[in-house]
Amino acid sequence: MKQAGFTLIEILIAIAIGGIIIGITYATFFLVQRVVEEETQAIVKMEEAINLLQTIRTEIESAYIKAEDFNTIIKIEVKKIKDKEFSEITFTTHAGAYGLQKVIYKVEEINNNFLLIRESGIYHKKPISKIAVLEEIEDFKIIAKNEGKDFKTWDTSFTGKCPELIKIILEFKNQSKKEELIQIVKPRLGIL
Repeated sequence: MKQAGFTLIEILIAIAIGGIIIGITYATFFLVQRVVEEETQAIVKMEEAINLLQTIRTEIESAYIKAEDFNTIIKIEVKKIKDKEFSEITFTTHAGAYGLQKVIYKVEEINNNFLLIRESGIYHKKPISKIAVLEEIEDFKIIAKNEGKDFKTWDTSFTGKCPELIKIILEFKNQSKKEELIQIVKPRLGIL
């Protein structure tokens, strides 16, 4: 008479196969979770960079320049840090009852990492605020465009006028790849 059922070997083989399937599923789940976290971080950093460029654009658009006042400026310079050239922009905005506010965007190197820094404060005083607004900067270029020509440097105290357009190029490392964003700005106020 034959008995119905499974032998001990059949049960052990089924448990082993089930364990392998559970192990593979478990590893796949955590791999997918890690990839999702990395992509989420990349998206967040891209959003930060886009928002930063929008902020810089808005601030430059509202720059305050007055022809007879040499304290009101848009000044673009090129600075060299560790054999790399980065742009630096300084401009004035009107800060209501406080008078003129000076805003500076520049790159600084800290622990072999290039950071985009925003400094601001009341004109002719030490900067009140200095914050790192973006890390892992690969390139930060600002180009003044005027009368069909590109200028790496610009100073309204010498030129007597705002550039027609300002092009901002921001390149940064996002996870393991380089990202580049470009923003074109048209200063609205110009010379008052």
